[in-house]
Amino acid sequence: MTDYTYPEAVNRGLMRGATPVTIMGERTSLGAESQYAIWSNGVLHGIPVAGVQMSAVSTSAEDGVAGTGIISLTLVYLDHNLDPHTETKALNGVTPVVFDATDVRFINNCYGADFGSTNLSVGTITVTGGGYTHTIIKPTHTQDFSSFYMVPRGKRLIFIGGTVSSISVNADTQSLIRLVSNYRDGVVRGPADAVAATGPWLYAFASVGVQNSSAPVTFHAVPAFPTGTIVGAVHTSDKACIISANWNGILEGA
Repeated sequence: MTDYTYPEAVNRGLMRGATPVTIMGERTSLGAESQYAIWSNGVLHGIPVAGVQMSAVSTSAEDGVAGTGIISLTLVYLDHNLDPHTETKALNGVTPVVFDATDVRFINNCYGADFGSTNLSVGTITVTGGGYTHTIIKPTHTQDFSSFYMVPRGKRLIFIGGTVSSISVNADTQSLIRLVSNYRDGVVRGPADAVAATGPWLYAFASVGVQNSSAPVTFHAVPAFPTGTIVGAVHTSDKACIISANWNGILEGA
């Protein structure tokens, strides 16, 4: 019998109730930035506790039925009780479409479900709710790239590790990338509706400095993140660059 490590056993479906989580975050900065969230919009806006209704719109008419880009969009989200759901909606190009769910609290993933001939988005697809942007799919992409994830109800997240990177045209940009969460000293913290890039409700639990390079991030003593914890990454860079923060973990019963 093969002796698997715990992560290997989870990846092979051998651990009942445990599933792997892989998150990929990217941001293109046009200049120096301080403590910006690593996702396309750069600012982590609005955590609506009661949940809101989301709408999606593209900057191109080609993202929609009979178009060449993304035809339909899938949201993977948590509702106001932090229960996970999935909803798919056909896009209508530059005309917003409204999702059926009225209690979306946090979007954990967003991706194209059906495509036209390009098999990619043509315009920028923006998902908004409650007056804030919650996720973005950029042109020529198939999904959003956000480093942020919220732990569902009845689950806890075991953080395993990941990879961070920063690249620039002149290879001279210096970036400090911090892994952050709203969990500190046994308490899931944060205001009811947070509007900030970081602010006092996100706490760093690791940091890595890179200059036109990548670096692995591994952990052996990170606490399990409980239900309602938001985990992600922020960066501080002195010049324009492309930053990524990719991490993986294990979701298991609380």
